[in-house]
Amino acid sequence: MKTYSIGDVTSHNTEQDCWIIVHGKVYDMTPFLNEHPGGKKIVLKVAGQDASKQFDNFHNQAILDKYTPKLCIGKIGDGSDVSLTAQEDHTPVDEEEESSIGFGDMIPFGDPAWYQDYESPYYNDHHRQVRSAMRKFVEKEIMPFCSEWDENKEVPKSAIKRLGELGILANTCGHPFPKKYFKGKIMGVVDVEHQDALMEFIISDELSRCGSGGVVWGLLGGLGIGLPPVLIFR
Repeated sequence: MKTYSIGDVTSHNTEQDCWIIVHGKVYDMTPFLNEHPGGKKIVLKVAGQDASKQFDNFHNQAILDKYTPKLCIGKIGDGSDVSLTAQEDHTPVDEEEESSIGFGDMIPFGDPAWYQDYESPYYNDHHRQVRSAMRKFVEKEIMPFCSEWDENKEVPKSAIKRLGELGILANTCGHPFPKKYFKGKIMGVVDVEHQDALMEFIISDELSRCGSGGVVWGLLGGLGIGLPPVLIFR
């Protein structure tokens, strides 16, 4: 197998000449760009770079096994000068990096176009930051407890209080956003002046990933119906 340095790969960073590194192997993605299920833009964002972390966020070893014979053109050195891959580097991906690589499964027509980082007049960096923070929150503080809460037919008050602290409950109130009653940052990352209807949707969308209709309804459903009239007509 032909050997390349990381510097060799760096210069191949255009749509007409696109190489990437995945776990120490070099892949010429140029002929595959238009066939990539997530669209070529996702690949071009890591052209000429080590894309191991980004690859592992959306794919498994079976994908490498399938496409290595077609796209792999060599390897990096003897393996000693390869930058850390996701399997070796256990440092969490920071919010800025995570939000830059999109969300969803990158399936054409299966995810909203803005998941794949296509330009949108509505979806901006504030939305990305909230979605990233909300996804982490749901995976850590909601998903592990859904079965227990469903069995008990009750969502703990501590969980509802936590949603209030993060501005999630305030986002169920419709518009205008109740700034008078929420003084922090939404999900701890975005100031309230950036709140809009799309951010409200994103929060509900991410919470729905927990897979429990009962939990979603228990946390947002009743409040979303009952709280806005209380705030408006109190």
